Amino acid sequence: MTKEQFLYALRMRLSQLPESEIEKSLSYYDEMISDLMEDGMTEYEAVAHIGDVGGVAEQILSEQPLSTLIKTKVKPRRGWTPLAIVIAIIGSPIWLSILIALFAVAFSIYVTMVVIAISVFAVVISLIVAGIALIIGAFLSFSQSVGGMLALIGGGIAVIGLGVLAFIAAKYIVKGLILLTKSIGRWVKSLFIRREEVQ
Repeated sequence: MTKEQFLYALRMRLSQLPESEIEKSLSYYDEMISDLMEDGMTEYEAVAHIGDVGGVAEQILSEQPLSTLIKTKVKPRRGWTPLAIVIAIIGSPIWLSILIALFAVAFSIYVTMVVIAISVFAVVISLIVAGIALIIGAFLSFSQSVGGMLALIGGGIAVIGLGVLAFIAAKYIVKGLILLTKSIGRWVKSLFIRREEVQ
């Protein structure tokens, strides 16, 4: 594929973006191909080095802000006709309520995940504080026997150890929630990316 063919195919796949964004991406890849050619690659090798047009376009679209993708997805290709405006207004009680319900469900699921993460860390902190309190209590209770003191100290150390293990588990839970949040964000963005077929 030549540079011109690559840039044309990329333009077609980015057609849902505003013209300024398309031009910015095209000039970036035009310059990148030219730099690779100056470094000794042939035009075909330079284009092949960049990768598949579809993959490049998908990466560019996934890096766009969600608001840009929504605006370009909602906006008809030929502009808003009076009939389309009337249909959108008349149908707004239906599509708006569905949109609000979907947003509320997604938001509640996300809040639930965050609350679970906070709860796990609260349990971790409680275990560590309880363990420290047992150890301090063992030294402050002079009326107990040495065996009782050792039992309190041992119990405190065990509870602190349990808290440390729970902290490690909580760390993995939070990492999992972050990865899940990112993948949900990518999925939501993918709903607004038009799949363009290159002629």
